[in-house]
Order: sequence, then C-alpha cells, then structure tokens
Amino acid sequence: MFGILLAVLLFTTTSNAQQISCMGQRETVWVDGQKFEVNAYQIQGYNYFKLRDVGYLLQTSNAPFSVTWNAQDKRIEITTGTVQESEKPELTQNIKT
Repeated sequence: MFGILLAVLLFTTTSNAQQISCMGQRETVWVDGQKFEVNAYQIQGYNYFKLRDVGYLLQTSNAPFSVTWNAQDKRIEITTGTVQESEKPELTQNIKT
C-alpha cells in the first residue's frame, strides 16, 4: 500500500502543474536515548517515515503501537499498546557519535 502511495506521489502533479518529488534518504532518530538510522522520504521539505518502522522503534517505549493491513476491509489498522510484529526494518541501532 505504501509503495502505491509513493508511486502516486512520484508521478502525480498538483492542480497548478507543480511536480512533487520524493527523495529517499537515511535519517537519525533518537528513541529513549538510543540512536537509530532509519529510511525516510523527503517530500516538499518534510521527512516521512513508514509507520511500521516507527512502531518497531517504539516497541519498548511506554507508547508502543502496531500497524497491520486489513485485507478484507482494505484499510490500515493502528493498534496502541501492542508491539509491532513485523520484520525488523532496515535501520542501524546505537550509532556512536
């Protein structure tokens, strides 16, 4: 689903004919004193992260959540208080500064 959204953002123009560009990059994120490098997408000067990656990063915090795709209802479901049960995202933990 995210890939479809990303493709739409990459190949869609706004009503005033301005092209929207998206650039993938690595961003540093701090969670409970631990430093992580996470894949991010920069769109019009703002950084966006995959919800599943954020859920994974917060799994040991006091605000965990999980993200799942409900195929039957064709919707994304976010459940608070639960741990993300997907594969570990592509990130590097505890980077020395």
